[in-house]
Amino acid sequence: MRYGIEQEIKSNNLSLGLTDVEGSGVEITLKDNSEVTAESLSTLDSIEYYLVHAMDIRSLINELKNAGAEAISINEQRIISTSAVTCEGNVIKINGEKIGSPFTIQAIGSPELLYGLARPGGYIELLNDTGVIVEINKSNSIEIPKYNGIMSFKYARVFK
Repeated sequence: MRYGIEQEIKSNNLSLGLTDVEGSGVEITLKDNSEVTAESLSTLDSIEYYLVHAMDIRSLINELKNAGAEAISINEQRIISTSAVTCEGNVIKINGEKIGSPFTIQAIGSPELLYGLARPGGYIELLNDTGVIVEINKSNSIEIPKYNGIMSFKYARVFK
């Protein structure tokens, strides 16, 4: 009976993102386009198009989840159900940590399905077209660290 409980705890910790994981998948790098300056822009253009925004990262996280990613990290920050990706001036805050460009997104899942995010008309193509620098590569060896923040619930409680 004890073996069953230990396996259930390990399985739950895996699902919650509380354990280090490894596997195959993709690595996506997003970079602000540093070659563009205010002086090189036309009057109809905006520097905003050439920068990575929190919305871009949130959109890619959603696309990765929809494509079957089992674990995701951004610059070593594990993405879990309560992770927040917010704009904090010229940096992005993930799990309370300030992170600047470049952003390395690692996702474990089927490399073929996850790499499919680079499809024509997809969000990665949109980012490339607007000026953000995006690279995506399949990998057989991705290591994603466990979530190391604090999980606290203010309103939720166990139903009796």
